[in-house]
Amino acid sequence: MTSTTPSSGRLGAALADAQAALREVVEACGWVGTLAPADRAGALQEAVVLGRMVDAAVLQLMASFTRSDLDEVGAANPVGLLTGSAGYDPAAAKRLEVVSRATGAGDVHQPPMPEVAALHAAGRISTDVFEVAARLLRVLPRAVRRNCGAELDRTLAQDLPGLTHEQAVQLCRELREVLDPKRADGDFDPDALERRGLEHTVHEDGWVSVRGNLDPLNGAQFLAAIDHFSKPAPTAEVEIADDDVRPGAWGAEPQLTKTVRDERTASQRRADALGLIALTASDPGSTRGGEPPRIVVTVTGDQLRELEGAGRAVCEQTGPLPTAVMRTVVSRGVLQAVVLSAEGAGATVLALGRSVRCFTPPQRRALYARDGGCVIPGCDAKLAWLEAHHVVEWQAGGPTDVENGVLLCPRHHLQVGMGVWEVRVVDGVPRVRPPATVDHLRRWLVNPRRAVRETARERGRQLKFEDPPGRAAWAPPPPSAEPQRSAGPQADAPCPS
Repeated sequence: MTSTTPSSGRLGAALADAQAALREVVEACGWVGTLAPADRAGALQEAVVLGRMVDAAVLQLMASFTRSDLDEVGAANPVGLLTGSAGYDPAAAKRLEVVSRATGAGDVHQPPMPEVAALHAAGRISTDVFEVAARLLRVLPRAVRRNCGAELDRTLAQDLPGLTHEQAVQLCRELREVLDPKRADGDFDPDALERRGLEHTVHEDGWVSVRGNLDPLNGAQFLAAIDHFSKPAPTAEVEIADDDVRPGAWGAEPQLTKTVRDERTASQRRADALGLIALTASDPGSTRGGEPPRIVVTVTGDQLRELEGAGRAVCEQTGPLPTAVMRTVVSRGVLQAVVLSAEGAGATVLALGRSVRCFTPPQRRALYARDGGCVIPGCDAKLAWLEAHHVVEWQAGGPTDVENGVLLCPRHHLQVGMGVWEVRVVDGVPRVRPPATVDHLRRWLVNPRRAVRETARERGRQLKFEDPPGRAAWAPPPPSAEPQRSAGPQADAPCPS
């Protein structure tokens, strides 16, 4: 590619001013040690917004190049503009090139998303979230894009700000399953089973390297077993032998016990877990903690009946399951299928009343199926780490059933017990009240995972079945165009389930 010269005109002047201003920002960051942590956190968010705005300029510039423009500057494609002296990774440059099409006139493969692009240019959503939205519109059938592309752009512009990347992915996945249910489930190609395989290499020193590719069902079973056997060993308070007790420093009492913790890394625990799985393969009755490893699958009655628009069953270990895999999962006795009503309650048979204090494993799985994890926003703790909490305390008469339970990770369980966070259940939906450091008004918040799921399905139904008057339908350019219950102050102590 030919060397470039500094840009001129209004754009060149604006870029020069922006670079000068950003240099001042970078220099000022050298003195951040004088700022309070809260001020540095605020500055970080403002710097992130600046980065998004710069990304928006890069995307618009990439979208502006025609075939003749690329020939003139000696680039084979827009990706080449970034992978040369700009130093971009080719895969990252390709993703930017795809997203850049959504900022301009669009083409037959990628319709434009002007409202989402405007949000990105204003720094309100990240480039990664913009990519998720653009990919959604890109994979929808042309008829769906033509009928509701503009409305989908407006819907996403309304719902995406404030979501995490994970929530944005969930929102777009749910929208696709409502708008295009057949193709959304069509990603399980039986021929793809040919990709499965497992390889191992035995080295001279006896070490064994393992790599492989598992189908969704065996992959879920593998992850369930690994998670089950890789839990950290319990912390133990061990008595020090009498002949090894040393006098305390500066006249303090001698230390008589030693706390022993599992010092292995997560990767090391997983490696050891694989060895345990191999060791116990000849004894299927071997378990850890009294319960075998389970694949947890959340599925509604409509999904079991395979009704159109019902969405996909969700496996806790691997995510949404294709219908073909779901049929196999729910037919296996060794797997745990949590069957919900369409509204997501589905816990009648699990309501045990006050006679039982600790939540049972099936109840915990039902809570996970309802809430998707720890109910505190932003927490991504896995199912194996979560603890079931009585919203109305058991000591105060609260029943041990799903309607009176929520899942919390150990850290947030402690914070709820201390009154830092508060939890209640309204119409079967957990709500949380954050501390003033998160929201100075301390407003009750809806479970974020449930809110995203229900919002996506409602938006999808509106886009699919409604036809607002005057809605502009996107069409590809012509070929000649250039491209209630309130939580008490104390939480239950962790109880084995």
